[in-house]
Amino acid sequence: MAGYGDCREQGGNYYDHGRSSCDRYSGDRDHRERQRGYGSDRRGPLTCFNYRESWHYVYQCPHPRRNTYSSKGATGDSRETSSPGRSERARLTQHSDVLESKVEEIGTSVAVVCQYVEIEQQKKAAKERRRAEKLEAGERAAAERAESELKKAHRAEKARKETERKEEIHKCFDIKMALRVGELRDEVRDDIR
Repeated sequence: MAGYGDCREQGGNYYDHGRSSCDRYSGDRDHRERQRGYGSDRRGPLTCFNYRESWHYVYQCPHPRRNTYSSKGATGDSRETSSPGRSERARLTQHSDVLESKVEEIGTSVAVVCQYVEIEQQKKAAKERRRAEKLEAGERAAAERAESELKKAHRAEKARKETERKEEIHKCFDIKMALRVGELRDEVRDDIR
């Protein structure tokens, strides 16, 4: 059984604390595998998958978020350099070109919207001005009507007073005439007698 990796027959020394040499060697191998990162508790340095930089996570990244991961980043290889390569730079320039075109497009659409809002405000101001002019014209017409009614009433009052005055004059004249006629009669009677 010794040739098949079964180490139960071998004795141990005081370093292995009761383990056989087979267990000790297999334990060392496990420890070496763990040091290499094969299923161990030890981990490599922190890696940002946004730009594949070491010593920080994505949420701590000082760069703006890209939301795209390269195929190399998907493998999780933390031994790559932190500076982007040629393909990465090309993708970044392409991404910035796309962003610039989107910003330009948004700028033109904002300009169009601003122009539309300005035109609508001008229309609203013109409509408000027309409404105010119409209201003012109505108020002016009402004031003119009231003034003409007042003038008409004043004229009517003046005419009424004039007619009353004329009637009073006629009445006085009639009374004077009647008195004078009475006096003349009395005089004629006195003359006849």
